[in-house]
This record gives sequence, C-alpha cells and structure tokens, in this order.
Amino acid sequence: MEYKYINEARTQELIDEIKSRLNVRLVITDTMPESAEDGAMRLYSGETDAAYVQSHIYRYNETEAKWEDVTSDNDKYPIAWDVELTQAEYDELGSEKETDDKNYYITDGEVEETVVYGWAVDPDESDSADCVSYLNDAIGMTPASMGRTSFSYGSWEDAFFMPRPCMLKSDCTVDYYLDPNDYSKKEDGTPSDIANSEYDGNAMMEWGKIWFKFESGLATGQGSFYCSNKQVYETYDCPCNKDADGNIVPHFYTAIYNGTGVSKLRSLSGIQLTSANGNGETTGLQEVNRAVANNTTAKYEWLTDVFCDRVLINALHILISKSLDSQKAFGRGLDGENDVAGAQALKESYVTGTLDNKGLFYGDIEHGFSPVKTFGMENWWGCTWRRMAGLLGIQGKYIYKMTQPYVQTGHNYVDSGISIPYSGDISKCAFGSFGFLPIETSGSVTTYYADTLHNNQDTTRTYYAVAGDCTASGTNCGITALGLYTYWDTSHWSASTTLSCKPLASRFNG
Repeated sequence: MEYKYINEARTQELIDEIKSRLNVRLVITDTMPESAEDGAMRLYSGETDAAYVQSHIYRYNETEAKWEDVTSDNDKYPIAWDVELTQAEYDELGSEKETDDKNYYITDGEVEETVVYGWAVDPDESDSADCVSYLNDAIGMTPASMGRTSFSYGSWEDAFFMPRPCMLKSDCTVDYYLDPNDYSKKEDGTPSDIANSEYDGNAMMEWGKIWFKFESGLATGQGSFYCSNKQVYETYDCPCNKDADGNIVPHFYTAIYNGTGVSKLRSLSGIQLTSANGNGETTGLQEVNRAVANNTTAKYEWLTDVFCDRVLINALHILISKSLDSQKAFGRGLDGENDVAGAQALKESYVTGTLDNKGLFYGDIEHGFSPVKTFGMENWWGCTWRRMAGLLGIQGKYIYKMTQPYVQTGHNYVDSGISIPYSGDISKCAFGSFGFLPIETSGSVTTYYADTLHNNQDTTRTYYAVAGDCTASGTNCGITALGLYTYWDTSHWSASTTLSCKPLASRFNG
C-alpha cells in the first residue's frame, strides 16, 4: 500500500462532498508542474475554473522524466483519492484491495487528517525572518515568539509534533507524564521524581512519529523543509523514530536537562552543572559509556545526543518561529554576553530545573544570563556545547549518519561531499538528507542564520561535532551554532552531552 498526499489547497466543494469518508488534498495551481518533487498527481486549473471537472490532471512519467496530461484517463486515475480505514475495515475489502485504484491507509481507529508543514529559505535575503516563507499547510499560520515575559505559541500550540514531558524508566517505558507547566508534579498533581536520584529512569520529552524531508533549491543556499504526521511520499523519512534495528517506532525521547552523573548519565532536575557532577571535562568515550550505562539490553536504546534529533528539532524551531534567528525568537539563553572571564563560573553555577515551572517555552530575548527552554528542554543552545553522535568532520568535509550504529572513526558514515567553510557567521547552508549544514560564513550574528560555525580547518584530524555553543560566546549561540574543532578525546569545561532514547520496537509490540 502507498499513501499519496496531493498537497496544499482544496476547494470547499470537494471538501463538503467527501470529507465524511475521504482524506484528500489537491494542488490547485495556475502553473504547470516543474519537477517530480511537485507530487505524484496534481490538479491543474490553468485559466479555467478551479472546479476539478474543468481542470487538467497531470501525472509524472518517471521513465521519460516529464509530466503528462492524463485528464482523459480520469477513470483510471481518480485524482488518487485516499481512503483511511481501520485494520478490520481494510481486511473486509477482500480481493477489491488488489484491483482498486484507490490508495488505502490503515489507521489504528479514528481517521486522522494528514498535515504537511513546510518552510523555505531565500538565500539572497539577509533578514533572518524575511528569508523564511511558509509552505503547504503552514501557509497563513501565525509564528510563535517569546515576548518580554511570556511566550506566544501563535498557531502552533496544538501542532501534531509538540512533545510531552514524562518520566521514562530505564526499560524505555513511560512511567507517567509530567505537568507541562510544573515538572515537579505529575499530570494528576502529585509530586514527581524529576529530582529523585534513586529513580530508575530519566526526565525526558516524548516525541511522536514525525516524517520529514529536506530539499535543495536551484540557487546555492536555497532549500526547504517539510514534515508530516504520515509518510506522504517515499522521499519522507523518520530517522528519529528508528530503533537500533532500523524499525520504525511510535516515539523517541530527548532529555529535558543537561546531562549529569559520573557513572551513569542522567537527566534530572536540581543538579549543578560542574565536572564533579559529570558535566564538562569529559571525553567522547566517557560520555558514551555513561549514556549507554542506562541500557537494560545489549542493544543501545539510550545514547548521547544524536545528530538526527538535532536536525529535526532545529527545523521545527524554524517552522514555528518562521525565523532563522533562534535567540531573537525564543531567548538568548546562557550565552554570557561575551563575558569570557566569567563564562565557566556562569555555566557551573547553573542548576538544572531552573525553568521547571515555565511551561514548554521560555527565555529572555534581551540578555544572556538566563537559560532558554524550548520544546520542553533546557539549554538547547547556550550554557554548554552539546557533543552529538552522527556528524563528523573528516578531510575538510562533513560526513554523517542518521541512525545507529555510530562510531567516532566515521566508518559507514555518508560523505556529504560538502566542504566545511572557514569559521565565521553562517550565511548559507546546503540542504539534503543530512538536513542543513553551513557552506558559507559571510554573515553576522544578526543576519541570515545568526549563528556561528567554528572550524579548525585541520584536514588531517577527525572532528566530533558539537552544537549550540556555550556561556563564553554571546550571540554566537543558537540552533545552528556548530563546532567542528574538538576531537573524540577532547575534554573541556564548556563541552558535554545529554541523553537520547530510541526504544526497541518490541517495547511497543510486546
């Protein structure tokens, strides 16, 4: 079975006719399709009325690499109408499902409408907000933003990808969910275990299944991002939802707090970020060993930060804010305002859980001495560099891997073919299966991506990527701040990691 998505606008007449039984989306356009990526089927209105009976239907011919008018084949290609059924309803179709032209999509019960949100970047526009345009179902939505004292979700509070805070046991099962406005409480109002060092698990954000893709544009630095609650095309993938065996699972988890713990890496509230508590002055090997100490099986479910999670979550920051400047949209975070002398003291005085009662988003957009909280997680940027598995710099190029296994040597990683530019403020990124990575550094901390790339340019060494920047860097911090200047065995007060978790499929199917 293949679930097709025919995207963007729909006529109200068509909605009224089929909404009770079909989940259909149509492109109504006044231009011819230009590429295969425009969709498997398109409804082309041309200069005629938008009603589909007066329009032309085009199908992409992959063999000849061109679009064909198949209006006369309307009976054979009924605009790829998609019907969502329960498993029982699908089974009742019998032999019909072998010959029917419709695409059936099995649901677990109630039909859920497909949504596809997207954004695109204009590389010639230097304004960090003006360069972002909304695509598909994001068109017309109001961006989220942090004000002086409170956060506005705009149109995004109930978006399908919003995560939930929970306590996740070491066996990767959810013990209970937390009050999103006060993590010290469970959802039912009773006390939680976020600060209980004896608790057999960690405080995590639970994410659902998110299908996504990145596309490069024709111009250098041009690109786009799309995400959906379903696999609308084969080009959409969900690497964040893949377990150690490559199975797709319903949920993945990211840490609420910076990682602490000298024998086992933890995500707990109330811990000061000192090396004595396991944060900073650690090598990559120490961090990985402490993270995998959480596992209850021979396969890795618990790991450090991973590149694929950061790729997706960074893109979601841009999506809901409609801006590349994360510090301006969500808060500066603990960037220290370039106070290099006091940077280590600022970081090591921070206590996890400072923002436990501030909801899922909170920050100070004017000053850099307060933490930032986004998607329920503290210090996604600022405070400390986050070491992450899955992105390396080798021989001057980015190499990456979106799923396990990860190794510090880069074995079986994918060569992006993209050269790492000199250090500087990021002005352009390349887009592809790796997400988006800096390719030009001629911007500033108030234009374009508004973050900084740090690269040692030594092509004889392998660099282990760090992200987000730290308390010594001021407005260089942000979602796209990236460092390729540390090694696997580097240890420093400003670099650490935290936990991620991708439960095995058997946790959900057993």
